[in-house]
Amino acid sequence: MHTELLRTCPTQSVDTIHYIYPDAVGVSDLEGIRLQLANGVDVYLSSGTDWTLTWDERADSDLPGWCYPTSSWEPRPLEGKIPQELGHCREIDEIRNAAREIYGLSITYARVEIRATAGAIMINKVGRIASGDEQGKFVKIEEFSGAPTSYLVLTASDRDFQLAGGDEWVEDYASLEQFFEEARWVVAWEDDSQA
Repeated sequence: MHTELLRTCPTQSVDTIHYIYPDAVGVSDLEGIRLQLANGVDVYLSSGTDWTLTWDERADSDLPGWCYPTSSWEPRPLEGKIPQELGHCREIDEIRNAAREIYGLSITYARVEIRATAGAIMINKVGRIASGDEQGKFVKIEEFSGAPTSYLVLTASDRDFQLAGGDEWVEDYASLEQFFEEARWVVAWEDDSQA
């Protein structure tokens, strides 16, 4: 990955990239992140088919090749309080899986940290476990404030989390990522409009 580009060129904005399902109104999946740099280059971070992080650079306004057909893809502002211009990043940390493959980046700017991981874990959203342990069940991650932030992983056979479910507490985000990795979970997260 050419992370030096992020260190040397200021980041102007960050967006999420969503796949829009053609036959389902209002349904989309978050598939990647776009960092728009001051030099006109857009950096796209997404999940490869092997669940490692992919890095694509574009010097034009076109979406990368994995966004096909382009009519089914849409950039959206990143949720949360993100400054208009992020500036130069201060630190970039590679996040690796047990096989030492890069599956994420933690990019720290002056006022915000952006974390991009393949197979993203969504907080306080309902998802369906598409593969791995407990395939077919619903999952929701609840966040608890503290130092460090901890998480509760809820699972159930129904979307309301009333039937055949369970819960697991993990002590921090790294433990949450390890939990997902050990369970071999691929989760299809629901769009806000379905909640």
